[in-house]
Amino acid sequence: MALSKKCVVRAALAFALISVAACSSDTVSFSENNRGSIDQSCWEAVGIDSWPIKEEEQVCGTNGVLYPSQNALKCISKQAGVEQQEREKCSGGSDGGKFDPCVALAYVATRRVCGSDNVTYNNVWHMVCTSNMYSVEINAEHDGECAIECPYSPVYKPVCSTTDYTFANEQALKCKQILQPYIKNAFQHEGQCKRQQSTNPCYESNTFTPVCASNGHTYTSAQHIRCLKQVNSDLRALHDGACTPDEVKEIIGLDDVCRMANHRQEWSPICGSNNVTYPNSYRYLCAKKDKGEDLQVSYMGECGSFDYCRQPEPDASPVCGTDGVTYPHDNALYCAQASSRYLGKKHQGACNETVDDPCLHRGFPFLDDNGRPVCASNAVTYVSPEALWCAAKNDSGIKFIHSGECF
Repeated sequence: MALSKKCVVRAALAFALISVAACSSDTVSFSENNRGSIDQSCWEAVGIDSWPIKEEEQVCGTNGVLYPSQNALKCISKQAGVEQQEREKCSGGSDGGKFDPCVALAYVATRRVCGSDNVTYNNVWHMVCTSNMYSVEINAEHDGECAIECPYSPVYKPVCSTTDYTFANEQALKCKQILQPYIKNAFQHEGQCKRQQSTNPCYESNTFTPVCASNGHTYTSAQHIRCLKQVNSDLRALHDGACTPDEVKEIIGLDDVCRMANHRQEWSPICGSNNVTYPNSYRYLCAKKDKGEDLQVSYMGECGSFDYCRQPEPDASPVCGTDGVTYPHDNALYCAQASSRYLGKKHQGACNETVDDPCLHRGFPFLDDNGRPVCASNAVTYVSPEALWCAAKNDSGIKFIHSGECF
């Protein structure tokens, strides 16, 4: 499977732990769970097998980069089309023939290793790259994640460090201090760092991530609602996605719905039981009221867009979602994503409680990441969707409301 040029560039430039799956739909993430699909050369190139680096085993690629071994070059060759050339041709390059551990190999394959600094790295070459960046000696200790105990909280309460970086909470900052003591990070103050503080919310809503508000209207994003709170302090977000007809009926009432339908320019399609697509709840309720039809909602969305949810492929098999829930088939998972924008496919087959439980990872943000805060129905802001899913395992009433902090 070829790795797109764009993905290779992103991977090579990124100095963070990333999954290649985030780059492009035609990429693959190497892990213990899918080793069977990995070429043996790639498996050996990025794991403990390849440690330590031996200068006599380095080979020259046609991109002018020295690779740590024949296996490493074979792996990159399959991913990015780099071939081997005479060793001498690398010695005269701009890097002087020096091995560059931050080439794409460090990020395109996941085979986690534990470093001597007690940090879990994506693979050996991610570890070597970090070692060079901070001029700190780090050696590979063993395959797999490090056994560490970090302070943890699932609640998002941002703090600013002395490096002017915002962490999800004070526990995340303390964990950073434990894992990478050579980076001088200390607590500076509560809240986001000034350079990362939000500006006026009325000027931030550039994306369409609809959210239903307590006045029965659907807004383009949670930020839009946050903006309107400046003139209506009682306004709040109800849930992610468009308001349903039942919600509009209860909040606004049928008497005003047809008048509003003629003026409300909103695209939140609803498929009726008559197989007609209505642009929003107002139009649907008005049609039901005026025409006296025995009209019901088939589903939220354009007619035909979710028919496959009820019609799986003949050879459909269960899939595991990133929320740790087993879905009967791919279509069911895809449809569930309509009400949970962070939900994705973890792997084919039923979820395994011992490895797929979102509580195992506790939603803890990666290093150098201040989290992906999400607001839940219990008015708590969690550091990430995973932290919210974990909380929902113990309380089924906890639901995703919108991205960002609760307000």
